[in-house]
Amino acid sequence: MEDCTNGVDDNGDGLVDCLDPQCSAVGFACVPVPSGWALGTAVGGSGDSCVDGWPQLAFKGGASIEWAPLSCSCDCGAASGAVCSPVVPDAVVFGEANCTGTGIPLTVLPGFCVPQSAPMQSVLLTGSTATGGSCPQVVTHVVQTPPPAFTDPVHVCAPPQASAACGDSAKCAPPSLGGQCLYKQGITECPDDSMVRRELLALPYDSRACNCQCSPGSACPQGVALFSDSTCGQAVMSTTAVGCTPWNTDVLVAGVEGDIGQPACKQDGILYSGSVSPNAAYTLCCPGG
Repeated sequence: MEDCTNGVDDNGDGLVDCLDPQCSAVGFACVPVPSGWALGTAVGGSGDSCVDGWPQLAFKGGASIEWAPLSCSCDCGAASGAVCSPVVPDAVVFGEANCTGTGIPLTVLPGFCVPQSAPMQSVLLTGSTATGGSCPQVVTHVVQTPPPAFTDPVHVCAPPQASAACGDSAKCAPPSLGGQCLYKQGITECPDDSMVRRELLALPYDSRACNCQCSPGSACPQGVALFSDSTCGQAVMSTTAVGCTPWNTDVLVAGVEGDIGQPACKQDGILYSGSVSPNAAYTLCCPGG
């Protein structure tokens, strides 16, 4: 019984591999392989599986490459270096629940409990505007990277080291439903006009990227906490809301704490760049008909 791939006359008839009728009867054939070309067979689809007799994946390709943009999200973080005005919370307490009548300004020092002496039923907190600053903590997250896809995909598989039974200019090719084909890197004409020629793009290079664009917000976050004792141990209310906050119970404000922080950075947009391009192109030539 002749082994059609090992370069040995296994059955002692003086004929090796493709030259033995036992091999040609099952589809083995001597295929001329010009210099610079390689023997391969075409397997449809985008997978990696090759076929019997052609176990080595030579390359994957297709007529063209399609891709979708990245999907990205941003964490803009807090600003740094912004100037807040005013530099401490500007709070006023009122004896009425809706911040009407004559208000009493509160003295607020960031990080300190400041004794006060004011009855209140509501507190008015005015905003603090931010100017300047930068966003040093920007983090860009790639949420989804759709992989590039070939149109009309094909992968080309090669046989193991072919025997020399067919001479120097031909290779003993196993049978294949995809055809005993030739392939070559680059776009060129087929060595035989009777062959069916395909141009295939391969090895996509993906340079897609995204970059978050962030800038400092226009308001500095602030807040005050009001206490019924001068050591700021018994809190009666706290607020970060700009505007009037009612309390509706007459409480003597004996202590106040408050602070202003750097503004949050806001997302201005996401800059998408790059594309997908082939790193290589091949010419695949298969028997016609």
